[in-house]
Amino acid sequence: MAAMLAVALLVALSAPASAGGTAPPEPDHYRTRHYRAPVPRTLHGAQVATTAQVKALWQRGHAAFVDVLPRPPKPKLPPGTLWLEHPRRDIPG
Repeated sequence: MAAMLAVALLVALSAPASAGGTAPPEPDHYRTRHYRAPVPRTLHGAQVATTAQVKALWQRGHAAFVDVLPRPPKPKLPPGTLWLEHPRRDIPG
């Protein structure tokens, strides 16, 4: 259920369909590339929600947001160098 909600949230909050008004087809499997690409309007096995619906679920404590974008790779640094990751502001708070 949590995975389906996460996917539904991604669909609801991701970039809108292409400017031509047509959405891409549903993927055959879990999408692991092109994170910021247009998303389908439907997703088999999931309930797609609008941003307003997702916000209402979150405000009632019925939804959690999961940042699934990859983290940038840590650079090669000399031993003992302090590394602080850049803050992720995709999901405030």
